[in-house]
Amino acid sequence: MKKYALLIIGIFLSISVVNAKTTDLYEMMKSNAVSDEQINFNQQSSDTNGKGIYVFSSTKNDTHPIYYYRGNVNNNIAYKGFCWQVVRTTENGGIKVIYRGKLKADGSCYAGGEDVWAAQAKYGDANSAYAVGYMYTLPEETGENLHDSPLKAATDAWFEANMLDYLDEIEDAVYCNDRSRVEGETDYYSSNNRLNPMGGNNVVKPSLECTNKADRFTVSSSLGNGKLKYPVGNITADEVVLAGAIYETQNSDSYIFVNKFWTMTPHSTTKALYPNSLGALNRNNFNYSTGVRPVITLKAAHFNTGDGSVATPYNITDKTYDITTNPQVLAALNTNVKEARPGDTVTLSVKNVSKGYGFGSIVLYDGEGNKIALELNEVSEGVYEFTMPESDVYVDVILTTVNPETYDNTSIIVIILIVSTIFLAVLYTLKKGVGKFE
Repeated sequence: MKKYALLIIGIFLSISVVNAKTTDLYEMMKSNAVSDEQINFNQQSSDTNGKGIYVFSSTKNDTHPIYYYRGNVNNNIAYKGFCWQVVRTTENGGIKVIYRGKLKADGSCYAGGEDVWAAQAKYGDANSAYAVGYMYTLPEETGENLHDSPLKAATDAWFEANMLDYLDEIEDAVYCNDRSRVEGETDYYSSNNRLNPMGGNNVVKPSLECTNKADRFTVSSSLGNGKLKYPVGNITADEVVLAGAIYETQNSDSYIFVNKFWTMTPHSTTKALYPNSLGALNRNNFNYSTGVRPVITLKAAHFNTGDGSVATPYNITDKTYDITTNPQVLAALNTNVKEARPGDTVTLSVKNVSKGYGFGSIVLYDGEGNKIALELNEVSEGVYEFTMPESDVYVDVILTTVNPETYDNTSIIVIILIVSTIFLAVLYTLKKGVGKFE
């Protein structure tokens, strides 16, 4: 009996739940992404020219390929009391999102208008070449990126007022303020050559590269120029094109079409690029005042409710892991919750151990069936606590050997029947053996 009981318990030791209750947004994008090699970026997004999640073709063999949203799609998330739209993933597997306004009381997002702005600002201080960029240097000064642009100042001010408590959840990603030039060009920056259907080779080719280190805005100098005070920036014109907008053509069939706002990308020595109120990528003078929509990059994003729509955005929350107990253990084994976040305190109880067995110990396993060395604190008789790790947990109880004195009547009858059967089988075998030699 003991042998078979332990065998049954052993079978269940390796059983664990591998699917957490929350959904990993990055993994969801990865599993739904298709190649963008058939997209014509000279044309706007549509049902036939890109609508959904795509992998940026030049990165498909990278450790972390870039996945991005394009077209009129459900890519809204609710995070820290605000609505955001997912733009793309990063080279490190982060999730780059753009501000879409405060979360409404009913949990929905604003569809458009000035409610999607965090602030309103000019791109630069004047229509002058010295004011080009997220940061700039005056003609009489030596050095790079010495002064904040109005766009950067407004972006930083919003972040400082709202996001400082969440710095450990935000990736220090690159925000590109591309001021590279095409050879021989003095008035226009390279964005005009690759994003304007009338410029360059008349082929729109968005890029996620940032040629000059001085234009790669980051907090850490090991990743870029180290000029950011906070890990926040703005969208680039290239990302706007990936989202489905094109030069000077109205397009409401793109998630980027919510209201006009600045990108980080300069167009020329006096103008910068922005999606206008009609959803077209356009250019305007530096001293034009329009919307500011900060962009941050989440290190990870998990959601437990929502469908990504404006009405019910994905609700970003801490990742939870499942807690499962051995259903075959000969005791009442229970936990106070069936899922928990890493760091949460989980309570489990072991009661009513079956007659014939004694309580031995509690064993915990992760989602791969490996034993976990977690500290168990006994808070009362048969009640224990442990801190939830970053994995699923399977709880099992090891029982001590059988104690014959505690058998109940049913157990005794079962044992007698088994012993009797064995005894009769032996007698039958012996009888046949004796008859054979008579």
